[in-house]
Amino acid sequence: MSENVVYLLNGLGSCMLPCGGIIRLNQMSVDEAKSMVQGKEIISYIERQDTAQALSTLLGVNVPINSGQLVTDEISMGILLHINGQVDKNQLSNPSELLKLIDKGVIKLYRVLIDPYPC
Repeated sequence: MSENVVYLLNGLGSCMLPCGGIIRLNQMSVDEAKSMVQGKEIISYIERQDTAQALSTLLGVNVPINSGQLVTDEISMGILLHINGQVDKNQLSNPSELLKLIDKGVIKLYRVLIDPYPC
């Protein structure tokens, strides 16, 4: 497992684990997410501009858009941003509005542990 890399995700897919494996999710706070990326190499697999903007605002780091799909053969850590429902784009770029959406459960952050089976 690369201790210095954190993947940013807005979705999970079975193609991430071509030979199968286990994906564990644990809900986390914004502060936990911020500390998780601190001093780490961040690799974004965020496909949408509004989601990238929301993560950039929440974590205080630049989150580029990347439409690629993460495929890994080693144990990996990541942060998943899940938006449950329709959200106005203006809310996603406003830190106080983002925190309100998190408090309401509209937006959730998850710590992701990806543990692939060997091929």
